[in-house]
Amino acid sequence: MLAPDVSPDGWDIENKDLLVNDPDDKIVSARYLFDSFCAVLADIKRTDILKKHTETYE
Repeated sequence: MLAPDVSPDGWDIENKDLLVNDPDDKIVSARYLFDSFCAVLADIKRTDILKKHTETYE
């Protein structure tokens, strides 16, 4: 069952956003998920990727 302020197709028209979720969990903004994903990718440095696998255990 959807909350009264949530459209059945998952659109937040006012904020021009798509709402996604697990039906048994809270509703999450697709914009929030995408922004979080971009922040994680932006934080990855070249040295994080080029380490030897044994260095990752430290």
